[in-house]
Amino acid sequence: MEILLVPHPVLRQKASKLKSLSKEDINIANHMMEAMIKAPGVGLAANQVGILKQIVTINFDDKENNKKANYILFNPSITQYSDETVVMEEGCLSLPEQYADVERPKEIMLEYMDENEKIIKKQIDGYEARILQHEIDHLSGKLFVDYLSSLKRNIINTDEELEEFYNSNQVLFYSEEKRAFKYLTLSPKNYEERVVVPEGYLESAYSEYLSKADERTQIRFSHIMIDKAKYDSSSEAFDAIQEVELKLLSGEDFSELASIYSDDIVSKDTGGDLEYFASDIFPAEFADAIINLNLNDISSIIELDDTLHILKITEFNEAETLSMEDMKKDIIGDLIDTESLALMNDDAGILDEMISSSTVSYTHLTLPTKA
Repeated sequence: MEILLVPHPVLRQKASKLKSLSKEDINIANHMMEAMIKAPGVGLAANQVGILKQIVTINFDDKENNKKANYILFNPSITQYSDETVVMEEGCLSLPEQYADVERPKEIMLEYMDENEKIIKKQIDGYEARILQHEIDHLSGKLFVDYLSSLKRNIINTDEELEEFYNSNQVLFYSEEKRAFKYLTLSPKNYEERVVVPEGYLESAYSEYLSKADERTQIRFSHIMIDKAKYDSSSEAFDAIQEVELKLLSGEDFSELASIYSDDIVSKDTGGDLEYFASDIFPAEFADAIINLNLNDISSIIELDDTLHILKITEFNEAETLSMEDMKKDIIGDLIDTESLALMNDDAGILDEMISSSTVSYTHLTLPTKA
C-alpha cells in the first residue's frame, strides 16, 4: 500500500462516512496499519493511501509520558475541544522531511466506531490528542501546513529570508494541477445529412425483407418422440412409432397419444407442445418437414440419430407483408442511423489519435513574492 505525497489531489478531498462496516473496510485498515508502521509513522488516514473513507490508524509509544497505543478508528470525529492549547512540532508521512510547530487544543472529546461496530467515546489529551487531530484533519482534506501561513509570514523580512523560507517550505506553494481544454460534442444527428442513399438500395433492402417473410411467420407445433435407446433395436423403435402413426391416421387425438407414447418427459405432459419453431434451436430435419405442413397437419416419421419424431402444426400465424412504400421510411431510417453512427465513429477515432499524440504542460510551483 503506497502512501501518497503532496500535491496529490486526493489529499485535498473529503473522505466519506461509512454507512456500515465491511470485511473490505477492516482489510483496508489492517493494510494501512502495516504501511504506517513500516514508514514509520504514528498515524495514517485513508486519504493518504488514496481511499476516500473515514478510516484512521494509530500506533505510538510516548515513552516520556509512559503511554502507548495501537488501534483503528472508523468514522472518527471530535465532538469537543479544550480552550487550552499547546504548540508542538509536527510532520506528516505525505510531506516527508517537512516539520513545523503547530498550535492545537490540548484535550479533545473523541467519538469513533471500532472493528466490532461499537461506538467509543473518550476524552484524550497530550500527544495522542495531537495525533488524532492531525489525522482527522486529513479526512477533511486538510494538512498541518495549512496552519502555518500567518505564523511564518511575520518572520520573513529580507529577500534572503524569503528565498530560504521558500526553499525549505516548497510544499506550501504547491497548487493543484489545472488544465485548460476545449471539447467537441459528437452526435450521429450531426452526420445524417452526409449520408447518401445508394441507387437501388431501397429496392434491394425491400427484396431482402420479402425473402425473410418465412422467418416472421410464427409456427407452433407439437411432437411425439420415440427414444431409440429404449428399444433393443432400431427396427423395434420404428415399429413403435409406426404404431403411433397408424393411431393418428385413424383419427386418435395427437395430445393424448403424446402423453401416452412420447419419450420426451418435458413435453409429454402438455400434449407434446414444443411452443414456437426457431431454426437456431430445432434440427434442420424439423424445418424441412414443417415447411410443407399447414395448420393441424401431421408430418411423416422424422428420423434423427437417436430419436424418431412425428410433428403436428398447432398454430400458424402468417406475418403481414408490407408494401415497399410502407417500408420505405424504416428502411431509409435504418440506413441513416447506421451510416451516421459510422461517420461519427470515424471522426471520433481521428480526434482520439490527435489528442493522444499531443502534449500537455503544466506547472506545480510558483515562487512567492514579498509583500
